[in-house]
Amino acid sequence: MPGTTEQSPCNISPQGSITAAMQGLVRNTQTETYLRVASLSIALYDYILTLPAEWRFYRTQNSIMGMSVACILFILIRYTSILVLTIGNYGFFATNFTPKSCQHFFWAVPILKVIQTMVSQTILGIR
Repeated sequence: MPGTTEQSPCNISPQGSITAAMQGLVRNTQTETYLRVASLSIALYDYILTLPAEWRFYRTQNSIMGMSVACILFILIRYTSILVLTIGNYGFFATNFTPKSCQHFFWAVPILKVIQTMVSQTILGIR
C-alpha cells in the first residue's frame, strides 16, 4: 500500500542491520533453546576431549599444596566457565523459580562472569 511502511514478519525494516536481524532471530525462544543446547554440547565435547591432558597436567604438580600458579589459574578458568554454563542454563530451562528465589539467582551468573573475566585477564597478564 503506498505511503505505508511494511515490516518483515520479525519486525525488521528492509533497511535494518544484521544486528537487528540477529536480535529478531534470538528473540525466538525455540531458536534460543537450540543455540543453548548446541553450545552446551560443544562445551561438553570439549571438556571430555581435554580431560586426558588435564589429568597429565595435574600429575606434573608436586602436590596439592605445591601447585604452580599456572595450574591454579587453569583450574579456576576451567571450572568457573563450567559453573557459568551450568547455572546460566539451569536458570533458562528451570520452571520452578519463585520471585524471591529468582532475585537471589539473578546475581549468580554475573558474579561468576566477573570472576571468570578476572582470571582470564590474569592469565593474559602473566603470559
